[in-house]
Order: sequence, then C-alpha cells, then structure tokens
Amino acid sequence: MSREEILVKLKEILGSNQFLFSEEQIEKINEDTSLIYDLVMDSIQILELLVTIEEAFSLTYEAQDLSADLFDKVSNLISFVETKIA
Repeated sequence: MSREEILVKLKEILGSNQFLFSEEQIEKINEDTSLIYDLVMDSIQILELLVTIEEAFSLTYEAQDLSADLFDKVSNLISFVETKIA
C-alpha cells in the first residue's frame, strides 16, 4: 500500500461521523497536517483513531510503539502504518 493510499484511507476514517470533521477540513488534510494542532484532536479522539486504524489496516501495535510525535504530523502516522503493514 502506497503512502497516498494510506493518506486516502486516513482521510476516509477522519471523515466518518465518528470524528465530526467537516468536508472542508478533510480536503485540507495532507502529510504536513498536525492531528493535534491543525485538527485539534483531543486524547479521546486520538484513542478512537488508533482503534479505528488498527481495524481498518488490520494491524497491531504495542504501547511502546506509540509516542506524541506520532500525532504531530499525518506523515508520521502514515510512516507508522507503513511499518506495521509491511
């Protein structure tokens, strides 16, 4: 799966009713978007996103795999998914 395909899937996830982002917000998401600062996701939303990513990409991770840097930029999250599905 390419980085672009992962980005599209992440945008689909974030565009679901679960996260309540507008279409305009979703369209603007790119690899430089910060989940915390640009999308203003709180800790509960981040946890929901992690669970949804785990299900959507059929991957697993350990607590030590996670860090705040992972959510700084969408590019970090894409890289994380890439390594887990490889």
